[in-house]
Amino acid sequence: MMSDIRLTVLAENTVYKQGLIAEHGLSLLIEVDGEKILFDTGQGMTLAHNMNELGIDPESIDSLVLSHSHYDHTSGVQWVLQNNSDLKVYLHSEALKPCFSKRNTLIRDIGMPQNCKDEIEIRKESVIWSDTPTTITPNVTLTGSIPRLIKNEMTDTFYKDAGLTELNTIPDDQAMFIKTSKGLVVILGCNHSGLANTVSYIFSLVERNSIYALIGGMHLRYATSDQVTTNVLRLKELGVQILAPGHCTGFDSLCSLKTAFDQNFIPLSAGTVIEL
Repeated sequence: MMSDIRLTVLAENTVYKQGLIAEHGLSLLIEVDGEKILFDTGQGMTLAHNMNELGIDPESIDSLVLSHSHYDHTSGVQWVLQNNSDLKVYLHSEALKPCFSKRNTLIRDIGMPQNCKDEIEIRKESVIWSDTPTTITPNVTLTGSIPRLIKNEMTDTFYKDAGLTELNTIPDDQAMFIKTSKGLVVILGCNHSGLANTVSYIFSLVERNSIYALIGGMHLRYATSDQVTTNVLRLKELGVQILAPGHCTGFDSLCSLKTAFDQNFIPLSAGTVIEL
């Protein structure tokens, strides 16, 4: 059977192929339905180099999808848009809003860099706002905002201002789901909405109850062992056959997931190619 999807990891925390470089971030090239979709852009320090090494022309990309606003997913936006004049850009309107985090005593601006926001403004005629479920191709859909029906799914707290006076719940967090001949494939950026919330919402949109492949960041880096165990059980219940986590999943969680999925586990690294 021919592959429905070809996915190439362009930016990731780790590297798989000689000549490529790694960074804390995520960028995936997804080839499906005759389209090339760039899912996130990482921090922007590795994207141009890795695409060149892999022989990928930025002008060949049809669409850019941003899973959420954080710098480790959006800092390559300016370079991508300046190197592709016909690109369609899919993002949630809240992705342009400020976002700050506090870790110990350090307060950081972790939102989309201003130069990338400015580039999106220049290209606003190419922007498609995905606040609600949005179709990219006949088989590819973005969730838009994901309802937070399970309140304890998020493992981090974010803010709208440096004074930490107002919470930012990351309403711009969205996932991508793809219908294939083998089943449903779900692509995650950082999964800030939580696995249960994300999957249950997707199932409500497509009237399905199982996932063939789950790929991307699962945001379990700071999860407790109980939270990791809960997520492993949930993935098993969902019938996930191929699990390819990376980026914000966390080393300890990756080890647990590898143990649980064994031969069906694919670690994401820059240069990894997955055909489904």
